[in-house]
Amino acid sequence: MSSFRYARFSVLTLIGLALFASLEVGAPVQARTPYDGLWSVSLKVSQGSCVDREIELFIRNGEISHAGDRGFFTAEGRVGERGRVEVSIGALGMWASADGQLSDGQGSGVWQFPERGCSGQWVARRSS
Repeated sequence: MSSFRYARFSVLTLIGLALFASLEVGAPVQARTPYDGLWSVSLKVSQGSCVDREIELFIRNGEISHAGDRGFFTAEGRVGERGRVEVSIGALGMWASADGQLSDGQGSGVWQFPERGCSGQWVARRSS
């Protein structure tokens, strides 16, 4: 091998090793869940004086959070590996709870807002 080819091979080898060494080998990789993405959720009132509401939620690695910048609420919860949903939605220091099931880009369940005496059903569809 000529000295030019050897030098070029050595430089490329060093660059490759440096790139490999910069990877976070020890960090665990979180797998995406089949429910990850943006969801549009319709909350329908069946009892109490609350009003029907449309909200957007985001799911990443099974963790639920509020997706929209409209409104004044927060959301936190989890989707299990089989699509079981448990979430709390808060506004003005009060919390509603919801549970149900997601599957194939849609879902449904029930919700309760004890502080206001309201409850109802929710339906969801994946937006992205």
